[in-house]
Amino acid sequence: MTIQIRRFIELSDILGMRFECKHCGAILQLGLKAIQQGSLYSCPQCRADWALLGGGGPTATNVETAFLRFSEVVNAINRVCKEAPIGFSLRFEIRDDNEKREIKTTAEATG
Repeated sequence: MTIQIRRFIELSDILGMRFECKHCGAILQLGLKAIQQGSLYSCPQCRADWALLGGGGPTATNVETAFLRFSEVVNAINRVCKEAPIGFSLRFEIRDDNEKREIKTTAEATG
């Protein structure tokens, strides 16, 4: 017999985003409605580039827009799900980190 556990979340379960600096470990946690233009350009502690890649020069790439759009879309879909009589419910499947650790531990034990 095989047992499989799957985990799902609703969009309404998404309260915000958590950003952790790869350089200094600082954490910036923002609610979906709190993300604003410029809030992800650089680390609030060490000022390392985050979403504004290339140092802000003429060839800089701003990936912050993708995060802004994501938060806007989640908010819009949540609004629609509350206000409109849609004929389905929406959930997203998420990875179970415990399962990933268990597989790694088993592989280490047998390797």
